[in-house]
Amino acid sequence: MSDFQTERTIKSKKRRRCTLSSGWIEVGEPHLYVTGSYEGDFYSVRFHPSVYKIYQRRNQKCWTHGDGLPWDEFLDDIIEAKKDPNRDSDAAAIMALPGHPEWFRELFERTNQTS
Repeated sequence: MSDFQTERTIKSKKRRRCTLSSGWIEVGEPHLYVTGSYEGDFYSVRFHPSVYKIYQRRNQKCWTHGDGLPWDEFLDDIIEAKKDPNRDSDAAAIMALPGHPEWFRELFERTNQTS
């Protein structure tokens, strides 16, 4: 079985979560719908377009150092970015998204206080 991935922008018909940021994708909001197969496993995920752009940029940087950034490690990578002022703009961009989960905002604030 071959690996593949398709991406398309659609409007949400119901309230959903962004796979990368856990922020809400509201009804009628455009978002990226990605489906594919990787090593025989099928997947179907949804992303805020602006979060996905940040993910792609960070993933590309990871590949230049030898390995990609898995989707489920994206939030940890963003939290670590708060400790590095050169990468803080990505974290701030995600924080500015509407519908961003309150627990994530609180986590960022605690991270700022301990940095």
